Amino acid sequence: MLRSCNVCGKDLPAEDTADPDNLICSCGATFPACPECSDGWLIERKGKWGKFLSCVRYPDCMGRESLPKAKERS
Repeated sequence: MLRSCNVCGKDLPAEDTADPDNLICSCGATFPACPECSDGWLIERKGKWGKFLSCVRYPDCMGRESLPKAKERS
């Protein structure tokens, strides 16, 4: 079973035809597609080494990525 969108809590994000690397919800929220499974998306989680992105299907899917680094101030 998949969790509903983290933003609206109602719908499931679906493939974005304009950007296949992302999923988009009817509320407009976008999520990175899971690199491991075909139907999950990545959400922010917090672990003992800091924040990271992990599939909503965890523990059934172990897909994950590092969070993009924030731009440094000049």
